[in-house]
Amino acid sequence: PGPPARPATKHERVAAREADRARQRALEKSRRTLAALEAEIAECERALETLGHRLGDPALYAGDGEAVRAIQDERAAVATRCDALYRDWERAAAEVESAEDAQRADAGA
Repeated sequence: PGPPARPATKHERVAAREADRARQRALEKSRRTLAALEAEIAECERALETLGHRLGDPALYAGDGEAVRAIQDERAAVATRCDALYRDWERAAAEVESAEDAQRADAGA
């Protein structure tokens, strides 16, 4: 296909560099968002595990059942939060992947 076409004017070259920088900033922001979501997911999974252990304690069931219901309700709320985080992570990961693909395409062009 030949070498990539360079912008003809100085203004076009400056605009192209600014666009590249803006894409790079957006990619870095998306990567930070993804990392933050991963940290939140890990915390959410730890909370689910802790609540699961609590529900697995036979002593918990010796009471009136209110504690069991409270822990089950809390676990359901945490599970719902985890599901939302997983969906957000999938969107963010797709965004990062798309931006990285575009960056590779630009570099190869």
